[in-house]
Amino acid sequence: AALTVAFNNSDTTANVSLNGVTDADNDANEDLVLTGTGLTTLNLSTSGTASNFDALDVAAIKTISIDAAANLTVPIETTGTAGTITVTGAGAVNLGALDTGITTVDASANTGGLTITDQAAATVITGSATGNDSVNVGTLAKSAAVTLGDSTGDRIIFTDDTNYTTTAAQISGAEILRAGGVGSSYDLTKLSGISSIEVIGTGGTVTMNKLSSTQAN
Repeated sequence: AALTVAFNNSDTTANVSLNGVTDADNDANEDLVLTGTGLTTLNLSTSGTASNFDALDVAAIKTISIDAAANLTVPIETTGTAGTITVTGAGAVNLGALDTGITTVDASANTGGLTITDQAAATVITGSATGNDSVNVGTLAKSAAVTLGDSTGDRIIFTDDTNYTTTAAQISGAEILRAGGVGSSYDLTKLSGISSIEVIGTGGTVTMNKLSSTQAN
C-alpha cells in the first residue's frame, strides 16, 4: 500500500529526506505519495543506507532536485509537464522509466552514476560526471541529446535497430553499446567512443558492422 504525505495547499516546496526506505514486496504499489495543490518544487535527499521502492508520486511538481548521499532506486511520477530532475551527490540514482512529464534530467554534478530504463524521444538526458551511467533508448527516434559522463563504463542500450541511426546521432559519451533484436544490424561508425560491445541474448542473429580494431577485440 502507498504512504501519503499531505502538504498544505499553500506550500509550494516539499523537502523530503530518505534513509533506508524500502518496499515490502507485498504488491506493485508500495509508493510514497506527496499531495498538495500548491506544490511546484521537490528537494529530495538520501542518506545512510540505500532507498528502493515502487514509485515516488510528486503530484504536479515540475522542479525536482535529488541530493543523493546514498543510493536511490525509484521511478518518479508527476502530473506536471516539462519537468526537470537535477541529480547531485555521490550516490547512484536509478530513475527507472521516466514519466512523460519529465523532459530534462541533469546528473552532471553527480558522481555515483545515473540509470534510466525508458524515456520520451524529446527528453534531454545528461549523465553523471564520473559515475557509470546506463541509459536504455529502446527503439526510440531520439530528438534530444543523451550526453553521458567521463567514466569508462557508460552504457547505451538499444533493444533493436529501429531508429538506430537517428538516435545514435543524439548520443555522446558512451563507451559500452548493449544491443539486441533478432535480425538487427548496427553500424558502429554511427556511435563515437564505443570500446566495448554487449549483445542482448535474443536466440537469433544480431549483426555488428564496421567495427574498429579495438571493438573487434
